[in-house]
Amino acid sequence: MRFAGRRMSHFSQASETAEPAYYRVYLPAYDVAIELTPTERSAAMRVTYPATDAPGFVVNSFGGEVRVEGDRRIRGTSRKNRGERSGVAANFANRFVLEFDRPFVSSETAAGAICVRFPPMAKGEILGVKASSSF
Repeated sequence: MRFAGRRMSHFSQASETAEPAYYRVYLPAYDVAIELTPTERSAAMRVTYPATDAPGFVVNSFGGEVRVEGDRRIRGTSRKNRGERSGVAANFANRFVLEFDRPFVSSETAAGAICVRFPPMAKGEILGVKASSSF
């Protein structure tokens, strides 16, 4: 399944919780809840899925590189876009790693992004993700 056109979702601020050490949002288009908690040098995420045969997780490197390592890890680099006026050096690169608590069954890449798929999940089943960044 191509994922290039399915990289975003609307949400309502009424379904969002934003605190200094915790963020949660519900994405009604996909019936998915995402929670994020920072740690000292990284973040812990939980994604709660509906009953689905092919749960997926998309990582966009925003013009950089992204790749699968083994069956539970994604590693990549995002770079400053040419002409971007962001106050960072032209050679800036952010390196990142995501590690999942269950193995991938497949992956697909498109335009600097990757979608990994997991085995079927029951309603309310949670995917755990640890994320780190050099930023």
